[in-house]
Amino acid sequence: RMKNEPRIDADKVLGGIVEWVSIESPSHDAKSVNKVVDHVEGQFKDLGLKLERIPGRDGFGDILEAKTPWGEGKGILVLAHLDTVHPLGMIEKELKVRREGDSIFGPGIYDMKAGGYIAYYALRHLIRQGKRTKLPVTFLFIPEEEVGSPTSRSRIEEAARGHKYALV
Repeated sequence: RMKNEPRIDADKVLGGIVEWVSIESPSHDAKSVNKVVDHVEGQFKDLGLKLERIPGRDGFGDILEAKTPWGEGKGILVLAHLDTVHPLGMIEKELKVRREGDSIFGPGIYDMKAGGYIAYYALRHLIRQGKRTKLPVTFLFIPEEEVGSPTSRSRIEEAARGHKYALV
């Protein structure tokens, strides 16, 4: 059982976001995108969610779905992507993950990686307090949104139809 953490710790949230952002994941580099998918999959596995990983195709990374093992009826879909537009090496060159006062910079830091991590952290926070959502929650992480979701669109549409709410 995970240690109870009743408070949300902003520095821990930022640290988790920086972990995700620091794994470069250009859309057309399946191997790099899958490094983020591996990381995210491990974190959701630790929460006890039901995982399904759909192998990537056409040179894109894998699709990851994580579902709470509780909740009744049509639930909440949390949709996020793990790819970024920047080519490998940009973090070392010009897009270093850095903090300047109250601002933080890095590829994906203000976009989906941060949003996806915050949603994960929120669910983890509930679980650590021994709480559950009334509705089931499904996280769907896609590998190629930045190029129009060519391999994940049908999965996204299917997931959206099966849920009451979709948070993107």
